[in-house]
Amino acid sequence: MPELPEIESIKRDLQRALIGKKLTFVSIKNPEFILKNKIDSLKSILETKLLEIKRYGKYLIFLFEKEGILFHLGMTGFFLFFLPKIYKKYLILSLKFQNINLNYFDIRKFSKIKKIDKFNWRENKELKRLGKDALEIKEKEFKALIKNNKRCIKSFLLDQKVLAGLGNIYTDELLYRAKINPFKTTDSLSEEEIKKLFYEMKNLLKEAISLKGSSVKNFINVKGNKGKFQEKHMVYGKKGKECLRCGSLLIYKKINQRGTTFCPVCQAF
Repeated sequence: MPELPEIESIKRDLQRALIGKKLTFVSIKNPEFILKNKIDSLKSILETKLLEIKRYGKYLIFLFEKEGILFHLGMTGFFLFFLPKIYKKYLILSLKFQNINLNYFDIRKFSKIKKIDKFNWRENKELKRLGKDALEIKEKEFKALIKNNKRCIKSFLLDQKVLAGLGNIYTDELLYRAKINPFKTTDSLSEEEIKKLFYEMKNLLKEAISLKGSSVKNFINVKGNKGKFQEKHMVYGKKGKECLRCGSLLIYKKINQRGTTFCPVCQAF
């Protein structure tokens, strides 16, 4: 599933190409998918300009002049400015903005598309249940969230209702960078560990965004290119390999059904 860096990368590419452009044509290629998302028509956004694109957690919000459209890419949703034959059967929606076509695909059909109130988009029920955005949260807020929770740190970081945007890739990488064991409980973290975790999170996300995210399975950007941050992964997907710091073999275990890779020495209790 695309995580915060991948979604932020997509947002920035779309902003550069589409902001201020008028939507001139909408073609629904998978009516069943659209109806499943309780959308009967997208005529309300036709002939209106795209004013802004927001990201919150793993969600993208397109704000047109009169209405907003929310996207959650699920496991395998993606946008492209072109229409490759190999992906044609996965096409959900085509949007024509003056001289630019934007196509939305979903291979496994787990994504979401919703109409939302353009003027009050943050109050949408999909977004209201989310916690603070991981890229935007302040250190004081982050510290308070940890102090008010009592569970293992990996589960805490993955909980979208507490902290929005992180998934399995970036939680594993973050905990390795911060030298914190993923099984360690939030109430046992020292002030210094919390501070280090916060700043490592910010640095990790910014670095991953600058490299257009991680292409581990299906992720590609709007131009069909892969991200490059997977080349910087230190632990994710590397179980049984040597730790880059100490040479110990990386361990793989499950925490609440989520695969977790870490170094038993660098991330010891």
